[in-house]
Amino acid sequence: MDNPLLYFVEGRASVTAAELAALGLPHLFDCEPVAREVNTGPSGRPGCVFWPRPGGSQEQVRLGYFPGEQSWCAIPVEAPLEKTPPAPPQAGGMATPAVWAGWFTALRPGPGSLARAVGLLGERGYRVALGDGAEWTFTPPALLPRAWGLDGAGQFARLPDPRYQRQYDAAAWLLDFETGGLEPRDFLDVAGNIATCLSINYRVGLGEVLALTLLSDELMHRAAMAAIGVEEYRAAMEKKTSVGSAGGPGAKD
Repeated sequence: MDNPLLYFVEGRASVTAAELAALGLPHLFDCEPVAREVNTGPSGRPGCVFWPRPGGSQEQVRLGYFPGEQSWCAIPVEAPLEKTPPAPPQAGGMATPAVWAGWFTALRPGPGSLARAVGLLGERGYRVALGDGAEWTFTPPALLPRAWGLDGAGQFARLPDPRYQRQYDAAAWLLDFETGGLEPRDFLDVAGNIATCLSINYRVGLGEVLALTLLSDELMHRAAMAAIGVEEYRAAMEKKTSVGSAGGPGAKD
């Protein structure tokens, strides 16, 4: 791996795959951490630097803390998705960081190094150039696999695949936001849901998206639209316009 994304966890000698979700890194579910204990990390305290090696891979990377060669930043712990905005967050707007993300400065990670071994890349999605200048692929709900089952009336239905429920929910949140049906608490809401949608194809979450500066004021809506799907957005706007016209001034009973 030429440009790996590394992580540092303070106060630990190692990290196992079973511990990743508890560390706020559930999007690394298909990885097996390879760790090295360090006396001093980017926080100035001891811990371990690890690389989430993709399952089945035998690749090796250079592990350790090398401050003159690497860039590091603390990343927020991933919080559960919320459909509606909760109470305002505490000062700072982020959960206390428990993990740091870093990379060798001359080898910045990108979509090529963060792509999942089994993803939905290729033609199944929209490619968008994000803040690093590289093209990242979003796969909207309409292109996600569907499970065959029964609806509430006992009729055959193509249902959301449970494996992608978080992505369905995140895309629905973004659709509400883009069509004016939801007011976000702050930009972290938007970034978090975009990151969840991006995690279908890449080993990233909110922390990685922010650390790699993939989003901006300009790119926020472009990325959200790719996560939603153009056709889904148009259908939602047509429905909203139709409902508004039917109930507007001069409408007949």
